[in-house]
Amino acid sequence: MGKFINTTYQNTVDNIVDLNKDLVSNPFYLFNNQKPTKVTYYNICLEKSTLDPGSELAYTNIGDMSPLRFNEIHDFYIYQFNRIELSLENGDFGQEGTPIEGDSYILPNTIKPMEGDYFEVTHIGDRNWLFRVNDVQRDTLDNGNNVWKISWSLDRGGNEQIKKNVVDDYKYVITSEGSNTKSIVQLTKYELAAKIEEITSSLRSYFKDLFYSDKVQTFIYKWATDSNMVDPFAIEFIKRNKLLTDSENGYWFIKQQAVLPATFSIDYDKSIYRIFETRNKDGILTCQYQSQAEFIDDAVSIFATRYEPYFALNYKTYYFDTNTPFTPMDIIPIISEDLVLRISTGELYTIEDTNQLYLNIIIKWFNHANITEKDLETVSCIDMKTTHEIYYHILFVIFVLDSYVKQLLS
Repeated sequence: MGKFINTTYQNTVDNIVDLNKDLVSNPFYLFNNQKPTKVTYYNICLEKSTLDPGSELAYTNIGDMSPLRFNEIHDFYIYQFNRIELSLENGDFGQEGTPIEGDSYILPNTIKPMEGDYFEVTHIGDRNWLFRVNDVQRDTLDNGNNVWKISWSLDRGGNEQIKKNVVDDYKYVITSEGSNTKSIVQLTKYELAAKIEEITSSLRSYFKDLFYSDKVQTFIYKWATDSNMVDPFAIEFIKRNKLLTDSENGYWFIKQQAVLPATFSIDYDKSIYRIFETRNKDGILTCQYQSQAEFIDDAVSIFATRYEPYFALNYKTYYFDTNTPFTPMDIIPIISEDLVLRISTGELYTIEDTNQLYLNIIIKWFNHANITEKDLETVSCIDMKTTHEIYYHILFVIFVLDSYVKQLLS
C-alpha cells in the first residue's frame, strides 16, 4: 500500500466479490437455510434390475414379483421435506384425504436419483412410511455440479416388501461432501473404516500420553542410557500428515523445537518417512531408516534452557566418534532390518511372532493387501512402553490406518 494509492480497500472489495462468486458456485449454498431430513433411501440398481426389454416397464415396483432391485442407503439426507399437511374434502363417498406429495432436493455428488426410487421416513409416528419418487429434474450450477429436485408421494406404510428387493447396503457419509472421498460408501467398508477410526483415535491419545514432554513441549523418547532423543523428522512427519488430529483429539499443534539444518528438506526426502508418504515399497531398502544423534547445543532452542542433555536425530550414519561425551554411541534404527525386508518381500509375521503381529498392518498396506478386522485386533496387543520401537511403530501404524481409511472411502 502506497501513500496515494490505497490498495487495501480495492483488495477488500475484490475479496467480497470473490466470496460471492464462491457462494454461487458452492453446490450447497441453496440449502444453508434448509433443514435436512434423514431418510433411508432406496436407489434403483440398474445393473441388477431386469425391466421388460420392450416396454422397459415393471409389472410391480416392489415385492416378490418386481424385477427392480435397490441399493439401500442408510442415513441419507434430503432437503426441504416440508411438514405434511393433510386436508379433507367431501367426495362421492364422503370425506376423502388429498394425496400426500411434495418436492425435495438431493445434494450434488451424492447419488443419481431415478423415477421409481423410494425413501423411508422413520420419524413420522411409530411406523415406517415409504414415499415413491415420481419425477426427477436436474439443474446444473456454474461449477458443473448437478442439483436434483425430486417430486414424491406417499406410497404405503411399512418397508417389508421393498426389503425383498434390496441387493446391497450403503452408508451416507455427510462429512465427505465436497472432498475427494465418496459420499456413498458400501456399508461393510464404512463399518470397517469406523472401527479403524476408533483404533487410531486411541493410538493418538496413547502416543501423546507416552511421549509428549511438557518440559520441552515436544515429543521425546529415551535411548541407551536414558538419553533424551528428539526426532525432527518424525515431528515433520506428524505435521505434514496431521497424524495426531481427529474429531476426538481435536487439533494438536506441534512445532519444531530443534533448529533444523539447511539440508533438512533434502534429508527428509531420502528418509523412510518419505517412503511411507509415497507408498514406495521399492525404495524401502535404499532409504535412510537408521540415524545417529547430535547433542543439541543451539542457544536459541528451548533445550538450551534445560539442565539435562537432549539429542536430535540427523538420519546420517557416517559419524562414529564415540569419544564425544554428548553423543550416543549407537546407531538408532527407526524400524528393524527384519521389518524392512518383510515390507520389501511381503512376508508376514506368523502366530509365533505374537508381539510383532500388528506390524502386518504396515506390511499389508505397502503390498496393497486388504487389512482385516483380525489384523486390527492385534493392535490391542501392542506393549505400550516409552521405547523408541513403540514411538515409531505407533506413528507408522497411525499413518497406515489413516491412509487405509481414505482408500476405503474413496
